[in-house]
Amino acid sequence: MAKGRKTGGRGPGVRNKIGRELRESIHEVLRGNLSKFRQQLELLEGKEFVDAYAAYCKIVLPALKSVEMDARVEEVSSVTERLAALTEEEELEDGC
Repeated sequence: MAKGRKTGGRGPGVRNKIGRELRESIHEVLRGNLSKFRQQLELLEGKEFVDAYAAYCKIVLPALKSVEMDARVEEVSSVTERLAALTEEEELEDGC
């Protein structure tokens, strides 16, 4: 690998093909057995129901990733504001 440069593998933003295909396959199996899945799900209660439902959602739905954002707001004065400030400074200097 060249120093500081990525020379192989998936490029940035390219999704894992096997992971996507696996999720789609599992989704198809579950969809094909949806009525049986619902029947079995109805037999569960409380924590077991929630766990089974959450596991199904993890397989079918894409995982959300947290995003950090570093937002720094700097006050940038306009040219007009700068000129007005310079004019005030000059007037103060001339008045002294």
